[in-house]
Amino acid sequence: MIYISKHVINGILNESKNTYPEECCGLLEGIQVSSNIKIDNFHPSLNTATNLREEFEIDVSLRLQLQRELRSKKKQIVGVYHSHPNEIAYPSSRDVQRSWEADMIWLISSVNNNLDCDTGVFTINDSRVLSWKKKHLNRHYNQYSHL
Repeated sequence: MIYISKHVINGILNESKNTYPEECCGLLEGIQVSSNIKIDNFHPSLNTATNLREEFEIDVSLRLQLQRELRSKKKQIVGVYHSHPNEIAYPSSRDVQRSWEADMIWLISSVNNNLDCDTGVFTINDSRVLSWKKKHLNRHYNQYSHL
């Protein structure tokens, strides 16, 4: 199961709207215990890609700094997030090609005309995309399970 704080979801949706029509991106912080992952924070990154409207690239210095900080908190980077302006919340072929770390969670938000927003949660292993279905757990977290 994957548990994502509603604070994280809402923050990423707001960031997606604020950067529209460009892609936003960042890292997801949490803990993993056995097959359960709990995501309770997100860290926006400067998008260092060349074409900000069609791709994202997370700033390497943010990742290195965050990895150092999280060691002492017994937390880790458990995923990445980014937005798809005027596209669906599903991994693009470019996302699948760039999914180098099999255990990472991919949270993708779609923003259409800076109004409608949606999110999807995925894992990508060996070019196979696995979608996770959302269930409202409580007022603080959403729960996601395999479709």
